[in-house]
Amino acid sequence: MLRLRRIALVLTVVLCLPLLLVAGGAGARPSAPAQLTEVVVTLPQPSLSEAVVQDRTLAAAATKHRRLDLRAPAAVSYLRTLASAQRTLQARIGRAIPAASVRWRYGVVLDGLAVVVPTSDLARLAAIPGATVWPSVTYHSLGNTGPQLIGAPAVWGAALSTAGQGMKIGVIDDGLDQTHPYFDPSGFSYPAGFPKGNTSFTTP
Repeated sequence: MLRLRRIALVLTVVLCLPLLLVAGGAGARPSAPAQLTEVVVTLPQPSLSEAVVQDRTLAAAATKHRRLDLRAPAAVSYLRTLASAQRTLQARIGRAIPAASVRWRYGVVLDGLAVVVPTSDLARLAAIPGATVWPSVTYHSLGNTGPQLIGAPAVWGAALSTAGQGMKIGVIDDGLDQTHPYFDPSGFSYPAGFPKGNTSFTTP
């Protein structure tokens, strides 16, 4: 009789355990993924290009025909020194912020790392000794503010009917598309003697 009771108890636990697991899983909500951001972290030591400007001895050994020679032994040695310090800083970042990852390394133009971290850990990253954090910034073109920036309204005069009157514009460039709507010549005419040059690349 006692044995049957034990078997019944074990069966009851086995049958009820999946229900308990399902109930517990239904109540748990998955945590939202952390928002990540990429920043540039610079180190205090100057980059190779900066060091060449500051150190005449290094400049003589790391340049060729007045150009930076990245294959020169002095340049390679200096970049290795920067890389060693960067690895040390990377390990320091990893201990402070385990979720951080290094995406890029820089040594020629600047001494730094491109680091991806949770946005909530930016303050912690900035507090790490030897790390200067430069945030990523997105710029958007504002085409409607250009005239005000260059003072064009003052040149237009009192009425738009005389805008540009008496002005001659010369473009020294290439790659311009004369068919672009910005260069629509409707309502305008060239001064006497213009256009000059290869007129096949100008508006009619």
